[in-house]
Amino acid sequence: MPSILSFLFFIFSFIFIYNILSYINFDEKVFFFLTPTINQKESDSPENILKAEGSSKPLKLTKPEIGRHSWALLHSMANTYPDNPTEKEKKLMKKFMYGLAKSYPCKVCGGHLLKMLDKKGLKIDSKKEFGEYLCNIHNIVNKVLNKTQFDCNKTFEVWNGNYNCEKN
Repeated sequence: MPSILSFLFFIFSFIFIYNILSYINFDEKVFFFLTPTINQKESDSPENILKAEGSSKPLKLTKPEIGRHSWALLHSMANTYPDNPTEKEKKLMKKFMYGLAKSYPCKVCGGHLLKMLDKKGLKIDSKKEFGEYLCNIHNIVNKVLNKTQFDCNKTFEVWNGNYNCEKN
């Protein structure tokens, strides 16, 4: 009986120690058996990831391009935001917007967004309200950059895309 208990104790100890060690990032040359392996396809190489789809040129976005893509994402999100969001959906959107402002690639632009969020408050009680809110702050940015103001009454016409993202 003691030998069975010793054996079970040994197995339990091994599993316990292995699980603890598996969370530590060891040098793979020394502890190769503890380092997770990654099956990386050739198409996932950094050289291929950093190219625009269908292009042979490296993808290096400029500040205006990052801005345009960011606005496209935000307006598209507003277009798909619920008409009557739950408190959880509002909380997630608030976290997203503040997280975006704090981690935006251009720290100056992110700082401006954070100031606008704090000054104007975040209006996320409905799809319409959120869409108009984003349009208004986008127009503030456009004014600063001497760009054309957008008619916020048309925001859902312009950003009414079919994203082919049906729920399964």
